[in-house]
Amino acid sequence: MSALTPPRTATPEDGAGHTADRPTTGPHAAPVPAPLDDLQPVLDAFAAMAGAPTEDDALARAVDVARLATGAHLGAAVLAGEDGVTHLVHAGMTAVEVSRLPGPPQGRGVLGAVLAGELVRVDDVATHPAWQGAVPHHPPMEAFLGVPVTGDDDEVLGAFYLSKPPGQAPFGDGDQSLVAALARQCGAVVVRLRALRRGERLAARLVQADGVRAAAVQRMTEALDPVEAVDSVLEMAREQLGMPLVAVVRVRPDGSQEVERVAGVLHGGSTPLPGTPLPARSLCGRVVTVGPVVVPDVALAPELAEEAAAWPGVAAYVGVPVVVGGTVRGSLCAVSDTPTDLTGADVAVLEVVADVAARQLARREAATLLRTRREDQLAPHLAPGGLAVVLQPVVDLRDGTVIGVEALARPTGFPGGPAELFAEAAALGLGVEAELAAVDAALALLPTLPDDVQMGVNVGPATACDPRLHERVAAATAGRSHRVVVELTEHEDTSAHPDLPSRLADLRALGARVAIDDAGAGYAGLRTIVDLSPDVLKLDISLVSGIDTHPARRALVSSLVALAHELGAYLVAEGVERPGELAVLRGLGVAAAQGFYLARPVPRPLLDLRPRAVVAVPRPLQRV
Repeated sequence: MSALTPPRTATPEDGAGHTADRPTTGPHAAPVPAPLDDLQPVLDAFAAMAGAPTEDDALARAVDVARLATGAHLGAAVLAGEDGVTHLVHAGMTAVEVSRLPGPPQGRGVLGAVLAGELVRVDDVATHPAWQGAVPHHPPMEAFLGVPVTGDDDEVLGAFYLSKPPGQAPFGDGDQSLVAALARQCGAVVVRLRALRRGERLAARLVQADGVRAAAVQRMTEALDPVEAVDSVLEMAREQLGMPLVAVVRVRPDGSQEVERVAGVLHGGSTPLPGTPLPARSLCGRVVTVGPVVVPDVALAPELAEEAAAWPGVAAYVGVPVVVGGTVRGSLCAVSDTPTDLTGADVAVLEVVADVAARQLARREAATLLRTRREDQLAPHLAPGGLAVVLQPVVDLRDGTVIGVEALARPTGFPGGPAELFAEAAALGLGVEAELAAVDAALALLPTLPDDVQMGVNVGPATACDPRLHERVAAATAGRSHRVVVELTEHEDTSAHPDLPSRLADLRALGARVAIDDAGAGYAGLRTIVDLSPDVLKLDISLVSGIDTHPARRALVSSLVALAHELGAYLVAEGVERPGELAVLRGLGVAAAQGFYLARPVPRPLLDLRPRAVVAVPRPLQRV
């Protein structure tokens, strides 16, 4: 077991009204604290924890306030590692009472269940399956609330647990929520403190490593991208060692070797690029097998000639193992094309850098694994047939005729709706692929529609500029591309795509029409409308909803009607849900509309293309 921090009993300075130094059992027992009447002590505890200098301070503050806020008789908090409990703080017992206990908890029984990640709330702790009986000399307890303290990736760092003696009210939902919040905050503080100590230890090692500047720690630990961080530490090592090239070489279990990252240039020999294979027998392989290797002058080490020859031109070499997740992953090496005076300090420098590089490589591998899982979850939905399509009619407001449909993708089996799917695809750099998959699914239904019914498909600026969209529109329509309306969804800035106007012109040349979707929302501003001169302008639901009771929206839509008329664009209102909205839109001169009031999106077999009844207005409607 690692050294155990002595159990701490919180003092009056640990929180307002704390009674740690007063007896809690026996004839002079302190009264059980009543639940707090306001949240100020809890808020103070959160603030105090954020600045706590040690884990014990954070635990003491949190468990003390948790006990007082919940009316618990006793409270304790522990942190645990591979060797068992490492930190222990009590609240509600005097130092004398704590000293009578047989020792720190061993992480078994109900506490063990909490440390395994279980949130335990029972009216009688003796009824829990993990109960192993009371600890000798421990005050009696009945109601019990135990909450794991978690850090990054929900790793269990320790536990809070509170108890009440027989005859007192059990813990409630509010108690559980409060203690869980305190535990989460405490876990974040513990993670911060441990990271701070790692940085301090690393800085100390760097200072001791004969000239390696501690300022480099900040440069290599603050990089958000793991690859960038590794490249940074390699460059730092190259500068500090005064050697022309530093590299991370991966050695696989089968003995094959590959340069993973490299900094610098080897002028007198070959400078490998990432991905360059190395021979099976090399100095890097020796590092993996035997540990650090220092060769100031290869010519003076004939026994290493074959391994040194794996890297042509190398005259001096120093390398240390790179350990990722407890496994030797490869080597971090510095090489020179001239003999170099290498010392133990150079090994120390590389060991420090290798430690940091290993952490960043572990981050990258974890991120790669997570990305692969996310891509695997997304892949079936981007494959042919992976997206369902529903169609929502677009109705001519002059006579109620269905003049078109908007095709909307609907994933099946994806944890979330279409917005979540497309957002996930964009986050993975697959936004265009996802939109093209939706276009494919939609265009497959075009032949099933009457020739006079157009289909709108939604794409972003990046997809609109992709040649594959043009190929799909041309192939799916067989010379009848006028039936396709490409609706440009502006959830990203069009200024990032300077070729967008010319690509839209290419689509028009095919016969397709171009619409700007969600006009009035997001990036779909007046400048974009004027610059792209769309054939169709679709009003966002935010302008349509409640237009019959909102004068400002009526005025804005009226101006857009005039703008559409000047541009020669066809104006469509989206999101019409009430007859009053429809009447006002017709009165303003809006040409067409869609929304739940007229028809909900449905699969193709349920699509009703019969004319809709539209509300009459006293003045004639002008098509724009």
